[in-house]
Amino acid sequence: TLLPLLKECAIDPTYQIQREAAKAFGMLTQELPSWSKTELQPWLCAGIASTDLGVSLGCAHSFSEVLLRLGRRQRDSFMNAIVLGAKSPEAMERRGFVLLLDFLLDAFKKDFVPYIRTAFPAMLAAVLPEPEDPA
Repeated sequence: TLLPLLKECAIDPTYQIQREAAKAFGMLTQELPSWSKTELQPWLCAGIASTDLGVSLGCAHSFSEVLLRLGRRQRDSFMNAIVLGAKSPEAMERRGFVLLLDFLLDAFKKDFVPYIRTAFPAMLAAVLPEPEDPA
């Protein structure tokens, strides 16, 4: 079927391939929302917290396109969970959700504005050194 090939492309190290797979997942979500909710979104959410940077990056990119295609109400419910994930004490989970916020900023463009107040502190904390870090 098509899904295994798209999943493979979503985590491809070549950005252009990854981007096209992400767009395809977004379009599939738009046309098949119930399938996306039961099959695609759980895989993407699990991949975001992966210890493999390529998987985490690809799943974050794809999930940003999926969220772009969802309605505002559904998007709002995901954003709270995404911000919590970006504040996670688990480093790999935190990294994945910060990557997702970065992709969302690019995907949503001006539609990201309502989320700045809640998302920006988590994004900023991700780029600041840890308190015990002398650098």
